[in-house]
Amino acid sequence: MNSSNVQYLEVDFDGKVISSKGNLYQWSQGARLQNTLPFFSILEALKQDKENEVVFFPAVHLSDTTNDKVRICDIDIVCAENLYNVYIKDHTERYEELTDISQQKNESQIALRTTQLRNELLQEKEKFKNQFISDINHELRAPLTSILGFTEILEKSAINFEQEELSRIIKGQALHLSQLVDDIIDISKIESGKTALKEEVFNFKEFIEEICITFDKTAEEIEETTFEYDIDNNIQEELIGDKTKIRQILSNILTNAFKFAPDGKVSFSIKKSYQRTNRINIQFEIKDNGEGIAQEDIPHIFDRFSRFSSSTALGTGLGLSIVKHLVELHKGKIEVFSEVGTGTTFQVIIPFKFDIQKKKSRRKVKKYKLPETPKKFRVLLVEDHDAVQYLVMKILIMHGRFFVDLARSGKQAISYLERKTYDLVLLDLRLEDMDGFQLTNTVRKNYGDKVISEVPIVSMSACPTNNQRDICLKAGMNDFIKKPFLQEDLINKIVKEISKKYA
Repeated sequence: MNSSNVQYLEVDFDGKVISSKGNLYQWSQGARLQNTLPFFSILEALKQDKENEVVFFPAVHLSDTTNDKVRICDIDIVCAENLYNVYIKDHTERYEELTDISQQKNESQIALRTTQLRNELLQEKEKFKNQFISDINHELRAPLTSILGFTEILEKSAINFEQEELSRIIKGQALHLSQLVDDIIDISKIESGKTALKEEVFNFKEFIEEICITFDKTAEEIEETTFEYDIDNNIQEELIGDKTKIRQILSNILTNAFKFAPDGKVSFSIKKSYQRTNRINIQFEIKDNGEGIAQEDIPHIFDRFSRFSSSTALGTGLGLSIVKHLVELHKGKIEVFSEVGTGTTFQVIIPFKFDIQKKKSRRKVKKYKLPETPKKFRVLLVEDHDAVQYLVMKILIMHGRFFVDLARSGKQAISYLERKTYDLVLLDLRLEDMDGFQLTNTVRKNYGDKVISEVPIVSMSACPTNNQRDICLKAGMNDFIKKPFLQEDLINKIVKEISKKYA
């Protein structure tokens, strides 16, 4: 589906156009939809019944009163607080073709062609949805990167107690928004069947301790809240599983526990529940003494957008839905026990594997540092977002060992690389004239000068793909960092690649 087949409108409850994007119909601001397309008289009825937050009308024949043109469209109407969001998708050709097919005599041909067209239509809708989510993800993460980055800089400056508190609040709200974006992306992946498990060997105790350290800090930030945890010492040191998704499951439940027990106690226990040959089931129990959940609501807590608490704590109701999907993906089990006024307990059982062979000695993680030299290292930043440009430049200049040049486009970056010698390129994957992959391909393959062709490239992106780093490495980049990022993580990746270059 191309953009000429889609129109997006913001309309007030009287049918007057607030804004319009698209070329299907030309409406000026303030025009009434009903005057051009009588179908939208239905807005009056929707105005009376705002409980239906999303209404879908398929195959609507829209007769334009200004001409004789009739379009067959799918229409989504989303009822917001003060307006309607209207999405018109023109499928005239598709629906007319389906109609022609239905008139054919050969039933097998009808069934086959109809299936093909429906699949094409679904693929087009899925492509449109994925592109929309990708665009929204990018547009949200760019300002989030700036907000979190500048807040981190502010926290390290000379500020008074009141300013420190305001900074902490800003950072907390930005992190919440970042988590919300992650949840939306996760739901989209789950629906499209793109979520898959990885099998990797990891140190289980260290993994749990990392999570507990994070929530120790959460408890410190919330007055009169305590956090206790206990790990079964009989669990193998190294397990095999998808620790990223396990972290997501546990972090979502723990975050909820702290959210709804702000003045109480949260406990986290981990114990072995079953073991046979090279497989082990581990039970994670997270308990809070918060306000609890009514018995009639417990069967629905994993429903998307469901919230049953009277608490003013932030939340969308997406987190537990994602948790349930991820637990089921692991072929695990999740149960909830709760009583109003007493608290809530989540029990999650996840299966893991482990290596029954003799343990190999663990390799030490190599630490990197910049070469001991009085010279500063030159970094080329390729980024077209103004706030992110300023943030990254300030981080690198504050470090004291870097010169920074700025290119706003791929072509400008090529020009800089041809004229100067750089120790590293910090590259945004999403640029206007050429994307980061095209730029990397040009640098790696079009130059015989190794100073250019072998320059280390660290890419940055708000891309929601879990294996984005692997994709970037295969494309010839040296490393990848996801937006929004912490200053320490950015500096570490830059130092690592420069130190490897001079090793």
